[in-house]
Amino acid sequence: MAMMRAHLDHLMRLSNNTPAQNVPPKVTLYLKNPVALGEPNLLVCLADGFSPPVINLTWVKNGEEVKAADETDFYPNTDHSFRRFSYLAFIPNAEDIYCAAWSTGAWPRHIYQGME
Repeated sequence: MAMMRAHLDHLMRLSNNTPAQNVPPKVTLYLKNPVALGEPNLLVCLADGFSPPVINLTWVKNGEEVKAADETDFYPNTDHSFRRFSYLAFIPNAEDIYCAAWSTGAWPRHIYQGME
C-alpha cells in the first residue's frame, strides 16, 4: 500500500507541476455585414490561439468602455490553444471609432485598433 501511495504522489507531482505556457491571442475584428451608415450592424472580435483559457475581452467606443452584446464560451483548437468571440451591436456613423481590448493574468490590457 505504501508503494502505491508513493507512485500516486509521484504521478500527481508530474501532472500538477507542469507549467501552462502563456500564449497571447491573435485578435481580429470584423463586421457581420458591410457598413451602411445609420444601419444597425454587429462588430465581431475573435481572440484566437491563446492559452490558458483565461481572457477578458472588452469593447471601446471613442475611448470609453462599452458593454458587449454577447460573448461565447472558450472553444478549443486542435493545437490545444483556445478561441473566443465577443459581439457588439452598434449603429455606424462617421465619427465613432471602435476598438477591442483584451487582458489575461499574464498580460495587462492591450488595445487592438479596430473599426473607424
